[in-house]
Amino acid sequence: MYNILSTESKIKQIIDELKALSAQAGLANQGEEERIITSVFLYKFLNDKFMYSLSKFGEEIGESIDEILKNENDELDAFYDTTSGDVAFGYEDTIQYLINHVEQANFYQQFDEALVRIAQNTRNEAFAVETAEGSHRPLFEPISTPVEPSNRNNFAKNIFGIIAQDKFDFSDTFAGSFDFYSTIFEYLIKDYNVASGVYAEYFTPQAVSSIIAKCLVGMSDKIEASEISDPAAGSGSLILHLAHELGQENGMNRAIVYTQDISSKSTRFLRLNMMLNGMTESLGHIIQGDTLLNPAHFEVEHEPTSGLKKYAYQTANPPSSWTFPPPVMPSNRSGLRLTASLRGCRRSPLIRRNPWRFTCCLSSTSCTA
Repeated sequence: MYNILSTESKIKQIIDELKALSAQAGLANQGEEERIITSVFLYKFLNDKFMYSLSKFGEEIGESIDEILKNENDELDAFYDTTSGDVAFGYEDTIQYLINHVEQANFYQQFDEALVRIAQNTRNEAFAVETAEGSHRPLFEPISTPVEPSNRNNFAKNIFGIIAQDKFDFSDTFAGSFDFYSTIFEYLIKDYNVASGVYAEYFTPQAVSSIIAKCLVGMSDKIEASEISDPAAGSGSLILHLAHELGQENGMNRAIVYTQDISSKSTRFLRLNMMLNGMTESLGHIIQGDTLLNPAHFEVEHEPTSGLKKYAYQTANPPSSWTFPPPVMPSNRSGLRLTASLRGCRRSPLIRRNPWRFTCCLSSTSCTA
């Protein structure tokens, strides 16, 4: 019988063990730590989902997993077609295959190469994050690079010593609710859920996001398929709670999500959050870039002259920090101009004493097209 509390406890345990392993490798409190932890967690989650779906597909067609993987009668191709919303793995990239090679001297290279193959698989192009300039950040990158060379093999072996344990099988979670996954996600990023760098990367608490989403949808006359947006999306708490509140219709998400955020870390978190919560159809609308100076979503895709895209709902908890550099005023490619009142807001002694008033000041900042 499925016990959600037991499963949640096990998932938190695997996160804790991965963080402890990272600390032992000398990566604690370094920028690469969160990338490694979140990448390994996502790899584990996607691997188990791939194997779970493969097993279910095998039951439906009366073949074993091994028979499907041989693809002698295009069974694997048929499987990929029926699970196009999931990340595609080659068998040589799975935990089940790699665990048999952990004693080899170049195991860390095999793991890194598997991550790169997954990211470069043509079936997984939709899972890369686009930047406002049009480049793409892959789903996975090699994770051993920040580790001391002499320790890389042991580091990779110890990762598999954790993620290959039967007790950490995620199979029971794939029918889990949004609330379950949002709790897991918040636990995963809690050590990185801090302001850092120049972007004031605070993440909106789940409870606050849930209340705002309920208020927004509660004010609507009817709930229907909607395009929704967050121009300062962060890790996606606000926008994904709104998408969840809009719900599904005929098994499909009502919400199509559009986001942009300048922070690469926040954007990685957002992609992970959307994948955990079954919003893969919106991954192509995640953009990393400066929304004010280089907005990326237009009425006609990639056509700035068509005007900024309009949405049924918009949420935003934009960052604020007195250490931000002075605002840039020139017109951007969409014709959006910020008036100098924003500069005046930064300099106001009253607002410096009470940062909460900064939000009110921003609401009166004029923008012209």
